[in-house]
Amino acid sequence: MSSGNGASGTATNTTGTTGTTTGTAGLTSSLFLNQSRFDESNGTISNPVSNLLDFTNMSMSSPLTTNTSTSYFYPWLVPDNAGNLWAVENQVPSSINGNTHASSVAIVKFPNASSNPSTLSPTTVITLPSNVFVQSLAFDSSENLWFDEEATNDSTGQIWEYTASSSYGTGTATATYSPSGLSSQCNNASAYLAFDGSGHLWANENYATTSNGCNNQFAEYSSTGSLLNTYGTLTGSNFSILFDASGNMWGIQNSCSGCSSNANAAIWKWNGTPASGNPTTPVVNLSAASLDPNQLQGAFDGNGNLWFVAQSSAGNCLSNGSGESYLEELSSGQTALVSPAPKAYGNCNYLSGIAVNPAPTTLPIH
Repeated sequence: MSSGNGASGTATNTTGTTGTTTGTAGLTSSLFLNQSRFDESNGTISNPVSNLLDFTNMSMSSPLTTNTSTSYFYPWLVPDNAGNLWAVENQVPSSINGNTHASSVAIVKFPNASSNPSTLSPTTVITLPSNVFVQSLAFDSSENLWFDEEATNDSTGQIWEYTASSSYGTGTATATYSPSGLSSQCNNASAYLAFDGSGHLWANENYATTSNGCNNQFAEYSSTGSLLNTYGTLTGSNFSILFDASGNMWGIQNSCSGCSSNANAAIWKWNGTPASGNPTTPVVNLSAASLDPNQLQGAFDGNGNLWFVAQSSAGNCLSNGSGESYLEELSSGQTALVSPAPKAYGNCNYLSGIAVNPAPTTLPIH
Protein backbone atom coordinates (compact mmCIF):
# COMPACT_ATOMS: atom_id res chain seq x y z
CA MET A 1 0.00 0.00 0.00
CA SER A 2 1.04 3.56 -0.58
CA SER A 3 0.54 5.99 2.23
CA GLY A 4 0.35 9.64 3.11
CA ASN A 5 -1.85 12.33 4.63
CA GLY A 6 -3.80 13.39 1.55
CA ALA A 7 -7.56 12.98 1.74
CA SER A 8 -9.41 10.98 -0.88
CA GLY A 9 -9.86 13.07 -4.01
CA THR A 10 -12.91 13.39 -6.22
CA ALA A 11 -12.78 10.97 -9.13
CA THR A 12 -12.39 12.51 -12.56
CA ASN A 13 -14.52 10.65 -15.09
CA THR A 14 -13.94 10.39 -18.82
CA THR A 15 -14.96 7.90 -21.46
CA GLY A 16 -12.30 5.79 -23.13
CA THR A 17 -12.09 5.34 -26.89
CA THR A 18 -13.40 1.79 -26.97
CA GLY A 19 -13.48 0.41 -23.48
CA THR A 20 -16.06 2.30 -21.47
CA THR A 21 -19.31 2.36 -23.43
CA THR A 22 -22.09 0.69 -21.47
CA GLY A 23 -23.66 -2.24 -23.26
CA THR A 24 -21.07 -2.58 -26.02
CA ALA A 25 -20.69 -6.20 -27.16
CA GLY A 26 -18.16 -7.95 -24.95
CA LEU A 27 -18.36 -5.31 -22.23
CA THR A 28 -21.24 -6.61 -20.13
CA SER A 29 -18.91 -7.57 -17.28
CA SER A 30 -18.03 -5.45 -14.27
CA LEU A 31 -14.56 -4.14 -13.59
CA PHE A 32 -13.67 -4.59 -9.91
CA LEU A 33 -10.96 -2.49 -8.29
CA ASN A 34 -9.58 -2.33 -4.75
CA GLN A 35 -9.07 1.24 -3.53
CA SER A 36 -7.41 1.84 -0.17
CA ARG A 37 -5.60 4.56 1.73
CA PHE A 38 -4.16 5.30 5.15
CA ASP A 39 -2.34 8.10 6.95
CA GLU A 40 1.34 7.69 7.67
CA SER A 41 3.52 9.55 10.13
CA ASN A 42 7.09 8.54 11.04
CA GLY A 43 6.47 5.06 9.70
CA THR A 44 3.27 4.46 11.69
CA ILE A 45 0.00 3.77 9.88
CA SER A 46 -3.35 5.13 11.04
CA ASN A 47 -6.93 5.52 9.74
CA PRO A 48 -6.78 2.74 7.13
CA VAL A 49 -9.76 2.11 4.86
CA SER A 50 -10.19 -0.23 1.91
CA ASN A 51 -13.10 -0.52 -0.56
CA LEU A 52 -13.98 -2.67 -3.54
CA LEU A 53 -15.25 -0.55 -6.44
CA ASP A 54 -17.60 -2.08 -9.03
CA PHE A 55 -17.72 -0.43 -12.46
CA THR A 56 -20.83 -2.16 -13.84
CA ASN A 57 -20.81 -2.90 -17.60
CA MET A 58 -17.35 -1.30 -17.72
CA SER A 59 -18.94 2.13 -17.28
CA MET A 60 -16.55 4.60 -15.63
CA SER A 61 -19.33 6.67 -14.03
CA SER A 62 -20.50 6.27 -10.42
CA PRO A 63 -18.97 2.93 -9.39
CA LEU A 64 -20.66 0.95 -6.66
CA THR A 65 -18.58 1.02 -3.46
CA THR A 66 -18.75 -2.17 -1.42
CA ASN A 67 -16.94 -4.28 1.19
CA THR A 68 -15.42 -1.44 3.20
CA SER A 69 -12.71 -2.73 5.56
CA THR A 70 -10.27 -1.16 8.00
CA SER A 71 -8.28 -4.37 8.55
CA TYR A 72 -7.64 -5.85 5.09
CA PHE A 73 -6.87 -4.89 1.52
CA TYR A 74 -6.93 -7.03 -1.62
CA PRO A 75 -3.87 -6.68 -3.86
CA TRP A 76 -4.88 -9.43 -6.32
CA LEU A 77 -8.37 -10.28 -7.68
CA VAL A 78 -9.43 -13.07 -10.06
CA PRO A 79 -12.86 -14.38 -11.16
CA ASP A 80 -13.84 -18.02 -11.42
CA ASN A 81 -16.24 -19.48 -13.98
CA ALA A 82 -19.22 -19.27 -11.61
CA GLY A 83 -19.12 -15.48 -11.24
CA ASN A 84 -17.39 -15.49 -7.86
CA LEU A 85 -14.51 -13.10 -7.22
CA TRP A 86 -11.41 -14.45 -5.45
CA ALA A 87 -8.77 -12.37 -3.72
CA VAL A 88 -5.58 -12.35 -1.73
CA GLU A 89 -6.44 -10.85 1.64
CA ASN A 90 -3.59 -8.85 3.16
CA GLN A 91 -3.43 -7.51 6.69
CA VAL A 92 -3.07 -3.75 6.87
CA PRO A 93 0.32 -3.32 8.60
CA SER A 94 0.72 -1.14 11.67
CA SER A 95 3.94 0.36 10.37
CA ILE A 96 5.93 0.65 7.16
CA ASN A 97 9.11 -1.33 6.67
CA GLY A 98 10.53 -1.05 3.16
CA ASN A 99 12.25 -4.44 3.40
CA THR A 100 9.21 -6.47 4.45
CA HIS A 101 5.93 -7.17 2.67
CA ALA A 102 2.53 -6.87 4.34
CA SER A 103 1.46 -10.33 5.43
CA SER A 104 -1.13 -12.24 3.41
CA VAL A 105 -3.53 -13.94 5.80
CA ALA A 106 -5.97 -15.78 3.53
CA ILE A 107 -7.31 -16.55 0.08
CA VAL A 108 -10.94 -15.42 0.15
CA LYS A 109 -13.97 -15.65 -2.14
CA PHE A 110 -16.66 -13.03 -2.73
CA PRO A 111 -19.65 -15.22 -3.71
CA ASN A 112 -21.89 -14.18 -6.61
CA ALA A 113 -19.92 -11.00 -7.27
CA SER A 114 -21.21 -10.71 -10.82
CA SER A 115 -24.90 -11.11 -9.93
CA ASN A 116 -25.16 -9.61 -6.44
CA PRO A 117 -22.40 -7.01 -6.09
CA SER A 118 -24.12 -4.75 -3.57
CA THR A 119 -23.69 -7.27 -0.72
CA LEU A 120 -20.12 -8.41 -1.30
CA SER A 121 -18.59 -10.06 1.74
CA PRO A 122 -15.49 -12.29 1.75
CA THR A 123 -15.54 -15.94 2.78
CA THR A 124 -12.20 -17.42 3.83
CA VAL A 125 -11.32 -20.46 1.69
CA ILE A 126 -7.62 -20.97 2.46
CA THR A 127 -5.99 -19.76 5.67
CA LEU A 128 -2.33 -19.00 5.05
CA PRO A 129 0.54 -19.63 7.48
CA SER A 130 1.99 -16.64 9.30
CA ASN A 131 4.63 -14.40 7.75
CA VAL A 132 4.00 -15.19 4.10
CA PHE A 133 3.17 -13.00 1.12
CA VAL A 134 1.11 -14.13 -1.88
CA GLN A 135 1.96 -12.27 -5.07
CA SER A 136 -0.66 -13.54 -7.55
CA LEU A 137 -3.53 -15.99 -8.12
CA ALA A 138 -4.47 -17.96 -11.24
CA PHE A 139 -7.14 -20.54 -12.09
CA ASP A 140 -6.54 -23.28 -14.66
CA SER A 141 -9.28 -24.57 -16.97
CA SER A 142 -10.36 -27.13 -14.33
CA GLU A 143 -10.76 -24.39 -11.70
CA ASN A 144 -7.75 -25.57 -9.73
CA LEU A 145 -6.30 -22.58 -7.89
CA TRP A 146 -2.61 -21.72 -8.18
CA PHE A 147 -0.64 -19.06 -6.35
CA ASP A 148 2.90 -18.16 -5.40
CA GLU A 149 3.87 -17.79 -1.76
CA GLU A 150 6.97 -16.09 -0.39
CA ALA A 151 8.29 -15.44 3.06
CA THR A 152 7.73 -11.82 4.07
CA ASN A 153 11.50 -11.45 4.49
CA ASP A 154 11.92 -12.43 0.80
CA SER A 155 14.02 -15.51 1.56
CA THR A 156 12.22 -18.21 -0.45
CA GLY A 157 9.21 -18.72 -2.68
CA GLN A 158 6.97 -21.60 -3.71
CA ILE A 159 4.20 -22.17 -6.25
CA TRP A 160 1.16 -23.95 -4.79
CA GLU A 161 -1.77 -25.78 -6.36
CA TYR A 162 -5.11 -26.32 -4.61
CA THR A 163 -7.37 -28.84 -6.36
CA ALA A 164 -10.87 -27.59 -7.19
CA SER A 165 -13.46 -28.65 -4.60
CA SER A 166 -16.03 -27.06 -2.33
CA SER A 167 -13.35 -26.44 0.30
CA TYR A 168 -10.16 -26.54 -1.82
CA GLY A 169 -8.63 -28.80 0.83
CA THR A 170 -4.87 -29.07 1.20
CA GLY A 171 -2.46 -27.59 -1.32
CA THR A 172 0.59 -29.10 -3.00
CA ALA A 173 3.86 -27.20 -3.47
CA THR A 174 4.91 -27.70 -7.09
CA ALA A 175 8.03 -25.51 -7.37
CA THR A 176 10.50 -23.66 -5.14
CA TYR A 177 12.66 -20.66 -6.04
CA SER A 178 14.85 -18.22 -4.12
CA PRO A 179 16.72 -14.94 -4.72
CA SER A 180 20.34 -14.86 -5.83
CA GLY A 181 21.58 -12.09 -3.57
CA LEU A 182 19.40 -9.26 -2.31
CA SER A 183 19.81 -5.63 -3.31
CA SER A 184 18.18 -2.36 -2.32
CA GLN A 185 16.64 -2.02 -5.78
CA CYS A 186 14.73 -5.30 -5.73
CA ASN A 187 14.68 -7.23 -2.51
CA ASN A 188 12.33 -10.07 -3.35
CA ALA A 189 11.98 -13.42 -4.98
CA SER A 190 8.46 -13.33 -6.33
CA ALA A 191 6.56 -15.04 -9.13
CA TYR A 192 3.70 -13.66 -11.18
CA LEU A 193 1.56 -16.45 -12.63
CA ALA A 194 -0.65 -16.84 -15.72
CA PHE A 195 -2.02 -19.73 -17.78
CA ASP A 196 -1.86 -19.82 -21.57
CA GLY A 197 -4.47 -21.32 -23.89
CA SER A 198 -2.82 -24.75 -23.88
CA GLY A 199 -3.07 -25.00 -20.11
CA HIS A 200 0.61 -24.38 -19.39
CA LEU A 201 1.43 -22.28 -16.35
CA TRP A 202 3.86 -19.41 -16.89
CA ALA A 203 5.74 -17.67 -14.10
CA ASN A 204 7.76 -14.50 -14.23
CA GLU A 205 10.16 -15.21 -11.40
CA ASN A 206 11.82 -12.03 -10.18
CA TYR A 207 15.27 -12.25 -8.63
CA ALA A 208 17.44 -9.61 -7.04
CA THR A 209 21.10 -9.24 -7.97
CA THR A 210 23.76 -7.12 -6.37
CA SER A 211 25.07 -5.78 -9.69
CA ASN A 212 22.12 -4.47 -11.70
CA GLY A 213 18.89 -4.55 -9.73
CA CYS A 214 16.38 -7.19 -10.78
CA ASN A 215 16.50 -10.07 -13.21
CA ASN A 216 13.46 -11.93 -14.46
CA GLN A 217 13.40 -15.60 -15.36
CA PHE A 218 10.45 -16.85 -17.40
CA ALA A 219 9.52 -20.39 -16.39
CA GLU A 220 7.04 -22.62 -18.23
CA TYR A 221 5.30 -25.41 -16.29
CA SER A 222 3.02 -28.20 -17.44
CA SER A 223 -0.62 -28.36 -16.37
CA THR A 224 0.52 -30.51 -13.44
CA GLY A 225 3.27 -28.14 -12.32
CA SER A 226 6.32 -29.89 -13.82
CA LEU A 227 8.98 -27.48 -15.05
CA LEU A 228 9.21 -27.65 -18.86
CA ASN A 229 11.69 -24.91 -19.62
CA THR A 230 13.13 -21.56 -18.59
CA TYR A 231 13.74 -18.67 -20.93
CA GLY A 232 16.05 -15.69 -21.02
CA THR A 233 15.70 -12.84 -18.60
CA LEU A 234 14.48 -9.38 -19.46
CA THR A 235 16.57 -7.24 -17.12
CA GLY A 236 14.55 -4.66 -15.24
CA SER A 237 12.20 -4.39 -12.33
CA ASN A 238 9.21 -6.58 -11.50
CA PHE A 239 6.95 -7.83 -14.28
CA SER A 240 3.45 -9.23 -13.97
CA ILE A 241 2.18 -11.33 -16.87
CA LEU A 242 -1.16 -12.09 -18.52
CA PHE A 243 -2.39 -13.48 -21.85
CA ASP A 244 -4.67 -11.90 -24.43
CA ALA A 245 -7.29 -13.57 -26.62
CA SER A 246 -4.69 -14.31 -29.34
CA GLY A 247 -2.39 -16.16 -26.94
CA ASN A 248 0.21 -13.41 -26.68
CA MET A 249 1.83 -12.78 -23.31
CA TRP A 250 1.86 -9.24 -21.90
CA GLY A 251 3.88 -7.79 -19.05
CA ILE A 252 3.28 -4.80 -16.77
CA GLN A 253 6.52 -3.46 -15.31
CA ASN A 254 7.26 -0.93 -12.62
CA SER A 255 10.35 1.30 -12.65
CA CYS A 256 13.79 0.36 -11.34
CA SER A 257 16.25 2.96 -10.09
CA GLY A 258 19.22 0.59 -10.04
CA CYS A 259 18.82 -1.40 -13.26
CA SER A 260 21.34 -1.24 -16.06
CA SER A 261 18.63 -1.56 -18.74
CA ASN A 262 14.83 -1.56 -19.07
CA ALA A 263 14.66 0.68 -16.01
CA ASN A 264 11.49 2.50 -17.08
CA ALA A 265 7.97 1.53 -16.12
CA ALA A 266 6.42 0.01 -19.23
CA ILE A 267 3.92 -2.33 -20.86
CA TRP A 268 5.45 -5.18 -22.87
CA LYS A 269 3.99 -7.59 -25.42
CA TRP A 270 5.50 -10.87 -26.58
CA ASN A 271 4.92 -12.45 -29.98
CA GLY A 272 3.34 -15.51 -28.43
CA THR A 273 5.46 -16.39 -25.40
CA PRO A 274 9.10 -15.90 -24.31
CA ALA A 275 9.85 -19.16 -26.18
CA SER A 276 9.87 -17.01 -29.33
CA GLY A 277 12.23 -14.43 -27.80
CA ASN A 278 11.85 -11.28 -25.74
CA PRO A 279 10.70 -7.96 -27.21
CA THR A 280 13.30 -5.23 -27.59
CA THR A 281 11.01 -2.25 -27.02
CA PRO A 282 7.83 -1.89 -24.95
CA VAL A 283 4.39 -1.15 -26.32
CA VAL A 284 4.12 1.83 -23.96
CA ASN A 285 6.81 3.62 -21.96
CA LEU A 286 4.86 4.51 -18.83
CA SER A 287 7.72 6.51 -17.34
CA ALA A 288 7.42 8.91 -20.30
CA ALA A 289 3.82 9.50 -19.19
CA SER A 290 5.01 10.06 -15.58
CA LEU A 291 3.29 6.87 -14.47
CA ASP A 292 4.59 3.98 -12.39
CA PRO A 293 2.44 0.90 -11.63
CA ASN A 294 2.42 0.43 -7.86
CA GLN A 295 0.52 -2.85 -8.13
CA LEU A 296 1.15 -4.88 -11.23
CA GLN A 297 -2.13 -6.67 -11.88
CA GLY A 298 -3.87 -6.02 -15.18
CA ALA A 299 -7.04 -7.33 -16.83
CA PHE A 300 -8.39 -7.55 -20.38
CA ASP A 301 -12.02 -6.76 -21.09
CA GLY A 302 -14.17 -8.40 -23.76
CA ASN A 303 -12.98 -5.98 -26.45
CA GLY A 304 -9.29 -6.63 -25.79
CA ASN A 305 -8.66 -3.39 -23.90
CA LEU A 306 -6.06 -3.66 -21.14
CA TRP A 307 -6.87 -2.12 -17.75
CA PHE A 308 -4.29 -1.52 -15.00
CA VAL A 309 -3.50 0.90 -12.18
CA ALA A 310 -0.60 3.30 -11.75
CA GLN A 311 0.54 6.23 -9.67
CA SER A 312 2.06 9.50 -10.78
CA SER A 313 5.82 9.04 -10.63
CA ALA A 314 6.18 12.75 -9.87
CA GLY A 315 4.79 12.30 -6.36
CA ASN A 316 5.85 10.31 -3.33
CA CYS A 317 3.31 9.51 -0.64
CA LEU A 318 5.92 8.51 1.91
CA SER A 319 7.97 11.70 1.66
CA ASN A 320 5.59 14.49 0.68
CA GLY A 321 2.03 13.18 0.79
CA SER A 322 1.46 13.50 -2.94
CA GLY A 323 1.06 11.12 -5.85
CA GLU A 324 -2.16 10.89 -7.85
CA SER A 325 -3.38 7.34 -8.57
CA TYR A 326 -5.03 6.32 -11.83
CA LEU A 327 -7.10 3.56 -13.34
CA GLU A 328 -5.63 3.36 -16.85
CA GLU A 329 -6.81 1.88 -20.15
CA LEU A 330 -4.77 0.78 -23.16
CA SER A 331 -7.25 0.30 -26.00
CA SER A 332 -6.92 -2.80 -28.15
CA GLY A 333 -4.34 -2.39 -30.90
CA GLN A 334 -3.14 1.00 -29.63
CA THR A 335 0.28 2.11 -28.41
CA ALA A 336 -0.87 5.11 -26.37
CA LEU A 337 -3.03 5.21 -23.26
CA VAL A 338 -6.55 6.61 -23.38
CA SER A 339 -6.10 10.26 -22.48
CA PRO A 340 -7.01 11.75 -20.13
CA ALA A 341 -6.96 8.90 -17.65
CA PRO A 342 -10.33 7.08 -17.49
CA LYS A 343 -10.39 7.43 -13.72
CA ALA A 344 -8.16 9.59 -11.52
CA TYR A 345 -8.02 9.50 -7.72
CA GLY A 346 -6.72 11.90 -5.11
CA ASN A 347 -3.26 11.94 -3.60
CA CYS A 348 -2.15 8.82 -1.76
CA ASN A 349 -5.06 6.62 -2.66
CA TYR A 350 -3.69 3.17 -3.40
CA LEU A 351 -5.29 1.22 -6.24
CA SER A 352 -4.40 -2.46 -6.28
CA GLY A 353 -6.30 -5.61 -7.26
CA ILE A 354 -8.22 -5.36 -10.55
CA ALA A 355 -10.42 -7.91 -12.33
CA VAL A 356 -13.09 -8.18 -15.03
CA ASN A 357 -15.94 -10.41 -13.83
CA PRO A 358 -17.38 -12.47 -15.43
CA ALA A 359 -14.13 -13.14 -17.26
CA PRO A 360 -14.39 -12.59 -21.03
CA THR A 361 -14.88 -15.90 -22.83
CA THR A 362 -12.41 -14.74 -25.50
CA LEU A 363 -9.49 -15.16 -23.11
CA PRO A 364 -7.61 -18.49 -23.07
CA ILE A 365 -7.83 -19.00 -19.30
CA HIS A 366 -8.46 -16.34 -16.71
